[in-house]
Amino acid sequence: MANHKSCEKKQRVITRRHKENLNRVQRCKANIKKLKKETDKNKAIELFNTINKQLDQIGSKHIFHKNKVARIKSKYNKLINSIQ
Repeated sequence: MANHKSCEKKQRVITRRHKENLNRVQRCKANIKKLKKETDKNKAIELFNTINKQLDQIGSKHIFHKNKVARIKSKYNKLINSIQ
């Protein structure tokens, strides 16, 4: 445990941010699972747009590295293009 008040506050902030970051990633992963199951191209495009926004936020908050975000976007863009 922390010995100083400032350390206690820092620990509270860290745990709060950790929960928020996990929440963002879990929401994005849930949408990705929906996208993988999607067979309609129009619905897949709409879902992909929301995933893009979520990934941009994740990248800007430095939760994932920007190159990982770009790699994920590219992967699912190819998936959408393969849907007929």
